[in-house]
Amino acid sequence: MKKVFCMCAGLFMLAATAQAGLVQPFGIGARNAALGEAVSAHATDAFAVYYNPAGLSNIKTPTLSAGTAIYDAQAYYRDYKIVDSKGEDRTRELGIQNTYWKTDKDPIINPHMGFAMPVNERISFGIAAYAPYGFRMKTEKDPFHRPTGFNAWESYYTRVAVTPAISYKVNERLSLGFGVSMGRSEAGGGKTSLYDPIQLGILKEIEKTQGIPVNKESLKQIGIYEHIDKSEQGGKFITSEMEMDDSINWSWNAGIQYQPTDKLSLGLTYRSRTPGNFKGDFIHNGQAIGKVVMDYDHPEAIQAGMRYAFTENFAMSFDMVWANWSIGKHQAEYVTIHTIPDETMAFINKVAFGAVSIDRGMTAEQIAASPGAMADVEATKNQMIDGIKKTKDMGYRRDWDNKIQYKLAMEYVLNNNFTFLAGYVYDPTPVPADTFDNIWPDNDRHVMTAGFSANVTTNWTIDFAFQHIRTFDWGYRDDINGTSEHLNKVASDLLLEKDAKMYIKNKGYLWGYNLTANYRF
Repeated sequence: MKKVFCMCAGLFMLAATAQAGLVQPFGIGARNAALGEAVSAHATDAFAVYYNPAGLSNIKTPTLSAGTAIYDAQAYYRDYKIVDSKGEDRTRELGIQNTYWKTDKDPIINPHMGFAMPVNERISFGIAAYAPYGFRMKTEKDPFHRPTGFNAWESYYTRVAVTPAISYKVNERLSLGFGVSMGRSEAGGGKTSLYDPIQLGILKEIEKTQGIPVNKESLKQIGIYEHIDKSEQGGKFITSEMEMDDSINWSWNAGIQYQPTDKLSLGLTYRSRTPGNFKGDFIHNGQAIGKVVMDYDHPEAIQAGMRYAFTENFAMSFDMVWANWSIGKHQAEYVTIHTIPDETMAFINKVAFGAVSIDRGMTAEQIAASPGAMADVEATKNQMIDGIKKTKDMGYRRDWDNKIQYKLAMEYVLNNNFTFLAGYVYDPTPVPADTFDNIWPDNDRHVMTAGFSANVTTNWTIDFAFQHIRTFDWGYRDDINGTSEHLNKVASDLLLEKDAKMYIKNKGYLWGYNLTANYRF
């Protein structure tokens, strides 16, 4: 048995390094994926440590499970446009070529593995490595071809966890379980800006203090507009990125499994909130110029389900999962810049001269010849530098809604060696239209699953699941019609005017293939 534990430890280390490109898993283990995760009342493998640790009591012999899921996702966007405060479409004027596009397919591999065994007649033990949740979106950086890149061309939030758990069989009908998860999380993203965001921030501060409007006409009049660093179609891009991680975090889960009759099983699982304390780098045009801190937790969830065996060969399950998404009121991202790029320093110098020129009514040559005016220039520059280096919250209002997932599954035992599995999940998005963006481009999802469990030999069992996910009631999400404050802010920054709006429709598809091999000792 010591060899088994050593083998598990090695596999878990492999899993932790292989999770770099995961998406939301939609099922940990092929059997659970094929059943649409409606398994809280009858968890039967090592991944019960996640779904319901009380289900470890169902395992009668030491079992090692290992496998992987391959996801192939694609998102579609259409009817993209930028509208100014007068209601005029300015999309083409900005040089944006595409108003309809789709993302490239980029298959993602997400492994999972676990081991479970009965310790004695009442206690069972399990341990598993998996990704309990995650999200990753990435497309090309050129926003003139993929305009959502002005908001985000990359966004990710992932966690990999190792969870040991135990179950205690109170009697033949009631079991209790508890597990503790140790995880590592990563988060970050990137976007391309039409105007350098640091320089644009300087101008917005001047607008507050000196009343100089941040629009093309005013900036051209004072000779500043031509000095703003800009992205160019087919040329250079002004990019901002954040790369963060939370090296270790903890959560726990507990469950009850109760079988009031021989045909009916009930399950209840609580998964605790996972604190996310992220730290990392703020990267401007490929150069790490600052630090970023983000506190953003993953919510607690409650999963409740029932399974009814109509016959010895046919059973159905129904689960509901409530998640406390309302904890996501605000996504705080505290950025502290410690290195000011050379082009920004040159811009600061130009703006300082311009501000003093307006204030004193002097030309640049007159300012250079006046010690008093030059002192004002230096004071203005230092004020702007101090403002840039001051820690700022560059985060977003979220105000997500609590939601309930609905999961339905069926099992049909064809013979002693083959069981057919199928499921359906309705997963409503917690993201409202007014805080939707490409950082969290979440939609309602319909998840359709089918698969099988096959006994290959006395010891080996193979589980397989196919998944097809479609978003937002079989069509495009069409409520992002100038309603998102985050996308509207992007539109206003692009046009350098207030009250601009962004319109977009999107949908997505995902195909998943999940295979798990189980060996019973």
